[in-house]
Amino acid sequence: MKITLKNQTQLTIRHCPIGSWIYYFFVPIAMGILLVFVPHTEPEEFLSYYFPAYVVWGFSLLFGSFSKTTQVTIWAFDKSLETLIVKQRRLLGTKTFQYSLQDICEVEIDSPWDQVGHGIKLLLSEKRVLRLCYGDLLFRDEAEEWVEIISTFLKA
Repeated sequence: MKITLKNQTQLTIRHCPIGSWIYYFFVPIAMGILLVFVPHTEPEEFLSYYFPAYVVWGFSLLFGSFSKTTQVTIWAFDKSLETLIVKQRRLLGTKTFQYSLQDICEVEIDSPWDQVGHGIKLLLSEKRVLRLCYGDLLFRDEAEEWVEIISTFLKA
């Protein structure tokens, strides 16, 4: 996560999940390249070793294309417009959402009970939750730092 704009009325944060990209795209692509160059001579060898590897490779690329953990996300907090604009860019397109800053009740660390990493979530009015980080990508101290930055900006 990185701050791209910060002043009295605007805070823009950009998140590029490089670790997820490596996991979902570069590792399967490397595996696919290796599978192409490793010769397979026997039909039984292809069916027992290479075909399952190709299937796993294809599912990994497909899942990575649709996964929220691989999207580039931009959060633009704007006090002059009283809005939070969230842009989610994935491989297959961009989605934009707009929220009112007045709807934000609290900023918290999102830590699922079964995960080591943490995310950030905004508690909105009417018990809605907006997750800013998917895939529990942050360590505890990083998440606390981002919660503090966002909370301080919203309160100022």
